[in-house]
Amino acid sequence: MTLSSATNRKRAFLQSLVHYIAGFVVLMKCLSKLDHAHEYLGYILFLVLSGALVILGAIFHHRLEKRFVYFTSLIHFLESLVLMVIAYLYIQEGKAALQYAFLLAGLLSAVAGIITGLKQRFKPEPLE
Repeated sequence: MTLSSATNRKRAFLQSLVHYIAGFVVLMKCLSKLDHAHEYLGYILFLVLSGALVILGAIFHHRLEKRFVYFTSLIHFLESLVLMVIAYLYIQEGKAALQYAFLLAGLLSAVAGIITGLKQRFKPEPLE
């Protein structure tokens, strides 16, 4: 059973939108830490780099996926790591429940990375 091209385009748009939102959230968290840059310099650099990579990955997704088969999985794992770091920062700040939402999002992103990687690994090769 194959999906129509309209469904594929809609799915690709929604996947890109999720990556753009994740990158935006990461960059916003980075901006919130700039007030205490001397305490969080390593986190700030990591979040800026990661947020930029996620957004650039969403922009150039189709080009990079042709060269690197596991690119989507890599992006999911990067997002997972970043979401876990943000959850850790929220735990340090003493937030009541927000860190659990980010932990859940990080775990789900890691699961998505595993599933995407397995789909690519066991994808049948096209016949010539």
